[in-house]
Amino acid sequence: MLLSKNNPINVTNNELIEKFSVNFNLHISTVLPAVIILLLAISKNDVRVAMLFSIITAVFICLYIQNLSIQEILKYMIFGFVNTDPALSEIISGGGLISMLNVTFVVLIASSYSGIFEGTGMLKDIQGALIKMSNKIGVYLTTVFTSLVTCACCCNQTLSVLLTHDLMNNIYKENNLTKDNLAIDIENTAILIAAIFPWSVAVAVPLATMDVGAKAIFYAVYLFFVPLMAPLIPKSKVYNLGDGN
Repeated sequence: MLLSKNNPINVTNNELIEKFSVNFNLHISTVLPAVIILLLAISKNDVRVAMLFSIITAVFICLYIQNLSIQEILKYMIFGFVNTDPALSEIISGGGLISMLNVTFVVLIASSYSGIFEGTGMLKDIQGALIKMSNKIGVYLTTVFTSLVTCACCCNQTLSVLLTHDLMNNIYKENNLTKDNLAIDIENTAILIAAIFPWSVAVAVPLATMDVGAKAIFYAVYLFFVPLMAPLIPKSKVYNLGDGN
């Protein structure tokens, strides 16, 4: 709120809102896919089940509300959606399975690096130092520190996440913490912290898309709020090696 006060929005683009109404049927049922995801997530259902039901619902909405054909839906699912209106094209065009190929290759390459580091034992000395650190400040804060370093050194979020996992995995095991504990802590640290550094692809692409500078990162309070507040939440507490909790 304090940051927004210095940069108020004085103009509302009513024309853009009208274009959405012209190009799409904004029936109340179009929110169902998002509602289904939220409800199934809250009820702790498998994310794949939640996505499946959401996708099926979205397909029916495309067929009967947006009046798209099966061929069009399949085309958009594979190649992505392209809107012919220039005003909307930059906002909602994209997606599709083809667009995920680059991400898939990035994950494969990053995973190979992770395997090389583990197989050659290149990370053992660093892991030893992190064990000593975790004895003093706790496992969670050590994970935060590790995430800051890996995210600062890696321009890619995927590689920083994998490195943080490899460096912290044994520490969590030695403290009798589960893979779920590690996954939650990485989600609250490396996943978000990657977008704090302007040179990271995780934030560089959104900044370029919106044509804004690195100062916009300070408005993304979620990136700072979650890593700082996670230890205060019982389910995401700081695990300390010293007391064995």
